[in-house]
Amino acid sequence: MTERRVREVWVPRHLPKIRNVGVYCRVGTASTEQLHSLANQVSHFTQLIKRKVGWRLHDFCIDVASGATTEKHLEFQRMMDDCENSVMNTVITKSISRFGRNTEQALISLRLLTSFNVESSSNLRTSTHPKPTAN
Repeated sequence: MTERRVREVWVPRHLPKIRNVGVYCRVGTASTEQLHSLANQVSHFTQLIKRKVGWRLHDFCIDVASGATTEKHLEFQRMMDDCENSVMNTVITKSISRFGRNTEQALISLRLLTSFNVESSSNLRTSTHPKPTAN
């Protein structure tokens, strides 16, 4: 009879939770300046997600439209649907103001994300130029 060797394998008690991250970007117009801002946001968020342990980029949801109403923002609606269906569990954006025309609409969107058990993060600096200071 041959002797069996058993090798013990260490398994961590708590595996890091994988975050399926969605990025929401919106600019008001298709002007060169706005599209440059959009490109900066996409680049910044891509690099940010690459650096985060346990984060996996699910998708970018990008709207080029004014903030008049989120009903016309098809990518915003798609993002919310993905969150509701547990496809994404984290959403990042440059500013929470992107979630609504005013504070009330933005809060409604944030509460919906919370009810879907989705984390959100904003106020991330994407500009490569320092802001001017007041004299």
